[in-house]
Amino acid sequence: MDLAVFVLVAVTCCCLALMVIAIAMSRRARAEAPGRPTVVAEYAPPESMDAASAALILQRPRRVLPAKVLELAVRGAVRFVPSTRRRRRLDLAPGRPKGLDSVDTQLVRAMFPPGTDTFRPSRRNRGWSSAAQQVLAHTRAAAIRWQRRLDGANTVIILGMLAFLAELVLVLVAGLAGAPLGLVMSLGFVGVIAAILPGPILGREFFTPEGAEARDHLLGLKEFMHWAEEDRIRALQSPETADMVGTDEGATLRLYERLLPYAAVFGMTKEWLRVLRARYADEDVMPVWLDPAIGDLGTADIEVVDMVDSVVGDTSISGDGDGGGDGGGD
Repeated sequence: MDLAVFVLVAVTCCCLALMVIAIAMSRRARAEAPGRPTVVAEYAPPESMDAASAALILQRPRRVLPAKVLELAVRGAVRFVPSTRRRRRLDLAPGRPKGLDSVDTQLVRAMFPPGTDTFRPSRRNRGWSSAAQQVLAHTRAAAIRWQRRLDGANTVIILGMLAFLAELVLVLVAGLAGAPLGLVMSLGFVGVIAAILPGPILGREFFTPEGAEARDHLLGLKEFMHWAEEDRIRALQSPETADMVGTDEGATLRLYERLLPYAAVFGMTKEWLRVLRARYADEDVMPVWLDPAIGDLGTADIEVVDMVDSVVGDTSISGDGDGGGDGGGD
């Protein structure tokens, strides 16, 4: 009995040591990539980062494909057209793609194989599903510069799993040996919890210093877009951005179009479409990504949101934590 309790105490201490190591590794990783001390509004996305990568940085993988579709639309590779099918108002049609990389080109080809004029996401479309998964895989691979797994994390997690099993066995052995039940259960509870914790603490990716900066930049961009939505952008401008945003209406419209895919990432597609609608009206132009037969953007904004969200609903995508579509913003 004494030996069983002694070994149980020793394993429990090992479990606690693994928990402390995991916490220390996590805190060190956070200290190495602190990000900005204060989130500052940004009028443009981070350099060398597209909206799909931004979705992963903000831990919203289900927004990768909606952002990608809107990015293709803004770049002229696809456009929204009236649907010929019942109970659908919009479909996608090919545009005039320029400057697409190989992954985007493959995605557009999967949307519009030979003999196909329109596209609507569907799980039954194997070409689309395969291309969509490749986009996700490519985006995850590109995100390695912004996020990483900690060295030694897997070792600590595996040791925790082994300690967890040993703790359960020793609790059973000590109990059968007649050790005090209260002591055995207390040690077992502490040991099991401590052995489990390294998994959720270290079983994820941590930001690199560059990634932490990009994350805070994106949060600043989100703040900017909320201000723009509320028509308070001039109060937010700094002298450096005043010449670009607010004085040249054409430049403002181009900037706002560029931010549309990021609106999908932030869950504010509908709100940003309203901002764009006002800008298009001021400029008396129609978006190139919207077929003139649809009418103005005011009659199609809800359908655009539904169409973009269907990219997620009709495609098999691994789980996330972003919780849904753009119906009401954040």
